[in-house]
Amino acid sequence: MEVGIMDLGGSERASVSRGDRISPWMESVVPVASSWFVLILIEQRLKSLLNQSLL
Repeated sequence: MEVGIMDLGGSERASVSRGDRISPWMESVVPVASSWFVLILIEQRLKSLLNQSLL
């Protein structure tokens, strides 16, 4: 599995070009993983903003 975090932006193009090597299971897991990653980033950002406002 060569898809890194930096590759998530172009995952549509990558899945089209390497469609024969990526299984349907990966096709369903990668969007879920990327959305979870975005949610975690947003949560970290909100926590840091809250800490700054409380200080």
